[in-house]
Amino acid sequence: MRLLSLAKVSLATVLAACSGCTHVLPAAYQPAIIRDALPPGRGAVTVCAENNVPYVVVDSATMGQLDDEGARVHEMVHVRQILAYRGGCWPFLYRYRVDSAFKAKVELEAYCVWGRWMIEHNRVPAEIWSHITATMLTQYGTVVRNNCLYEDWNP
Repeated sequence: MRLLSLAKVSLATVLAACSGCTHVLPAAYQPAIIRDALPPGRGAVTVCAENNVPYVVVDSATMGQLDDEGARVHEMVHVRQILAYRGGCWPFLYRYRVDSAFKAKVELEAYCVWGRWMIEHNRVPAEIWSHITATMLTQYGTVVRNNCLYEDWNP
């Protein structure tokens, strides 16, 4: 049996051997982005791999469109949130599913980052803000009062 030097061991190998050890991920971790057909109204979704790290599934129908890039921006916020969460992906998604206040908080943060990105890419700010407030109310039962598109915002 040959021993491999640590320099030759890939990040995937380390993560496979250390399930749940998100602390070994480098700061510049880029998740896998997979294209697949998603249900109508779902541009992208962040899910957990078996080794407790997030990956992103982007709807193949929107490939190359501005909304496609915006969905990735939104999901990358969730990736950052997951990597910062104690325990990694599985505990984050569990809390996301059972704690409606937590879910609303992380979604609002992701929508605010998405909204700023969309405005930088020539979308009408009033329309973006209207979309965020309507989505937060209808999908998450949250009334958003402070406009995060223009103010420094700390969730």
